[in-house]
Amino acid sequence: MRKSRLKPTVLKDYRITIPASFFSMILGLVGLGSCWRVAAKLWHLPAWIGEAIMLLTVVI
Repeated sequence: MRKSRLKPTVLKDYRITIPASFFSMILGLVGLGSCWRVAAKLWHLPAWIGEAIMLLTVVI
């Protein structure tokens, strides 16, 4: 008597895989934006650059 084997089905995975190293990009941009904010207060640099970096971080 033959045993019937079930054929394994391949389920399509629709999830997007994000590498763990992408988390470090976010942390680096937040750090850069924060440092630019402090530098704008200390050395009178343009403050909008720090805000733009933070906005870019939120978008990413």
